[in-house]
Amino acid sequence: MKLGDLLLLFLYLEVFGMLALFYKDHKIPIAIPIYIAITALCRVMILEGKALEPIELISHAGAILLLGLAVYLIYKSQEKNAAD
Repeated sequence: MKLGDLLLLFLYLEVFGMLALFYKDHKIPIAIPIYIAITALCRVMILEGKALEPIELISHAGAILLLGLAVYLIYKSQEKNAAD
């Protein structure tokens, strides 16, 4: 099994986990698709990192950082709403 196959397996597992949550609760937490996007971007950076231009690597890393910040803000707003 190659590294690319293993990383693709992680993407599939996250999608199946999201589907399982949907069928269980009939709603999709917004953070799960963001996690899938972060995993996909990491996969691209790992597999094609040497072929990408430096500016592309920086933009991918920036996108991952922004997505991570979005997840953090989502959870913080949910904690605030739960406390109210």
